[in-house]
Amino acid sequence: MKTVSLTSNQYFYNDYSAEQSTLISSVFPTSASMSEERYKQEISGLIALLEQHKPKKVVGNMKEMFFPISPEIQKWLDENLFACYAKIGLKKLAIILSNDLFTAVSIEQTIEDVEESVISVKYFDDLEKGLEWCSN
Repeated sequence: MKTVSLTSNQYFYNDYSAEQSTLISSVFPTSASMSEERYKQEISGLIALLEQHKPKKVVGNMKEMFFPISPEIQKWLDENLFACYAKIGLKKLAIILSNDLFTAVSIEQTIEDVEESVISVKYFDDLEKGLEWCSN
């Protein structure tokens, strides 16, 4: 899949494939040092990219994420990120789970709300498998 880099910093990088209408958001291991406020800023930037490009598919590559999502952040994500998914008509969400068990569980708990909507959600342990699922 051919992608273009949209943004990159010490915590996240975001790539986009116009051909596949897929946004890939990846987290660096430095996420362990993020504050909740910084996490919200990063996700707000992601929301802006989603609204700009309106992808039909998103791959959340959280393999190297070491930032457990608190219940307060879960609620904020539901009200902001997941509302954006619905607004842009997202069809598929592939989640590449973190190697950190505590973070992986918090990610799955957060995504539970999305699974009740019209978005098809699937979990993977490998980025390539998530990309392959999204391309079908």
